[in-house]
Amino acid sequence: MAQSAPNDPIVNAVVGPEASRFVRLILRSALGNLDPDLERGEIADAQALYANVIMNDILNWWNEDLLENGDVAQTVQIAQDNVDSALNYSSKLPSALHARGLIRRQRGQHNDARKDFREAKRRHSSFARAQAQFGNQKSWLNQLDEVQAPLDRAIVLDPDHPAIGYCYWAKGRGYFIEAASASQPDWSDAIKWLQKSVSVLDTVWYNQLYMAAALNATHDTANVNTANIIMNKFVNDPKFGEAVVKRASDVLLVQNPSSPLEKARQNVYSFIQPWVP
Repeated sequence: MAQSAPNDPIVNAVVGPEASRFVRLILRSALGNLDPDLERGEIADAQALYANVIMNDILNWWNEDLLENGDVAQTVQIAQDNVDSALNYSSKLPSALHARGLIRRQRGQHNDARKDFREAKRRHSSFARAQAQFGNQKSWLNQLDEVQAPLDRAIVLDPDHPAIGYCYWAKGRGYFIEAASASQPDWSDAIKWLQKSVSVLDTVWYNQLYMAAALNATHDTANVNTANIIMNKFVNDPKFGEAVVKRASDVLLVQNPSSPLEKARQNVYSFIQPWVP
């Protein structure tokens, strides 16, 4: 189960859709009806937080009933508008740079996203999430020898952060990508970190599907059986179900795998096909 502080929506927003929805609606209402006593810096902080919550929802496929006119691109633009306003007040605001990195990732602008996360962590040396996203972004750029160190620093900086499951996920995916391209793959590190991620973050689809695919890829009978159990549980989980497996399949499909990242995505895609409706 995801480990988070009970009855603390600000903390829980990063790890679960219900708390994220609550915080998102509160911020949307507050920013639409600004209290005259708010200082400009406080407004910028709220705008950056709102943009981060929006993007966390979009990247996790949460709270899609809140999409602007049912459209992802329009909703991302709302996040962008809030980031632009926050950065207009303070051009190096770390939380706004972090949100812009998420926006750029979603738009496929991966090197620009890397630069935003790098600047965010430079501006706030103890910003563990920016450290983690900087390392995670290296996977998108196939810079696999540079993935793990920033993630390790993030874990050391804030080992009890409610978002620690995302750090574990990014480490696991980095090792998964390495194994998927190796002539003699060792899946042990990928499995270790993906299992740690799922143990504290059971509200997202990707760590579970990658973990099952990694177990299956070992060709060990016990691991393959465990992978099948995970998938059968996943498709019967009301949080996910066959619709999420189908959507994941569509997202992960790569026509001509060439890069390590694409090979890894193809690996997961091929594994989950028996569960695609």
